[in-house]
Amino acid sequence: MPKIVTEEKKEIARKNIKKKTEDLIEEIGFKNITITKICDAVPIGKGTFYYYYNSKEVLLYEILKEKEENLIKQMLSYNNYEINIEDKVIKALTEVYIGKNSLVNTITTEEIEKIIAKLPSELIYNKELRGKNFFESSMKILGINPLNINMGVLVDLLDCVNFIASRQCKHGEEAKREALEILIKGIATYIARRG
Repeated sequence: MPKIVTEEKKEIARKNIKKKTEDLIEEIGFKNITITKICDAVPIGKGTFYYYYNSKEVLLYEILKEKEENLIKQMLSYNNYEINIEDKVIKALTEVYIGKNSLVNTITTEEIEKIIAKLPSELIYNKELRGKNFFESSMKILGINPLNINMGVLVDLLDCVNFIASRQCKHGEEAKREALEILIKGIATYIARRG
């Protein structure tokens, strides 16, 4: 007779799998994550993994989504301080691209696109909506009117920051950090003048 798992135990198991996967991401990076490595880290069998998650990509998407939600909460907290829009943008972009929990240091845009391409269609649709809504709501949270910003320019600037942040730096981590700080300051100034 099959073992009955309560919803509470199922949620505990899902959280454990997610936590172990996050630990693995820190150790070996997103692109090196496999179901076998996840199962070895938990430890569980592959069949058990598929009982909790339909695919590795669904699990990774949940982790990315959770990181995104934590970033929104962090940005909301900036409203508790008496700081101007430029400083809020600097804090937010620093958290995204340089911060201790930055995903950009562990996953590239191409890797995110590969994950999204393997998601069930309903999650892909939701992700496209979430991405647009995340960007617009982030700007509003920071006190910026998105209609005043040339989004093409902003997206290109952020692509430059993302390119540097997500790759190994030939000149060392200190040079990479300084370059990112300069770019972030420039973007924040651009947004503050128009927002």
